[in-house]
Amino acid sequence: PDYCQALAAEAAGRGIDFLDCPVTGMRPRAFEGTLALMPGGDSAVLERCREALEAMGSIFHCGDIGMGMVAKLAVNGVGMGTAGLLIEARAMARAHGMDLDLLMEIMTQSTANSFVVQNWEALRPILPHVMSVGVKDVGLCAAAAESKNTGSTMFRAWQSVDWASLKPEDT
Repeated sequence: PDYCQALAAEAAGRGIDFLDCPVTGMRPRAFEGTLALMPGGDSAVLERCREALEAMGSIFHCGDIGMGMVAKLAVNGVGMGTAGLLIEARAMARAHGMDLDLLMEIMTQSTANSFVVQNWEALRPILPHVMSVGVKDVGLCAAAAESKNTGSTMFRAWQSVDWASLKPEDT
């Protein structure tokens, strides 16, 4: 968020309007035009860009510059945490002899349901990449939390896992 705010200040000094506008939803939603867009910045600037942005998905105006990035960090922090928990839950279930297809069906119909659970089969092949990017994102999320003196215990615990050693059978 701080970087976005500094970049916006530099752009304003040159007469350039600025939005920070991270997106979430992964490749399939990008192709479908159903991403979630999280712009931060002036409402008038957003309105000038609305038509182009709406072609990509739903717009959630997050407030001032940097708030789009705050939303994205929060979304990624929860998503990465969910993926890590799901990997461990599946490993535990597999070790006990549970049918993993049945487990995933149960999860989609229970309190464990989430974007990660619903899209697990699409995520599995790219999981090593997703988790390596997640280390960066979760670190940024923890740093943003710490910059405002809020909790980051779960983010830091997730970040301490050796995700690079993740093997396909672990997922």
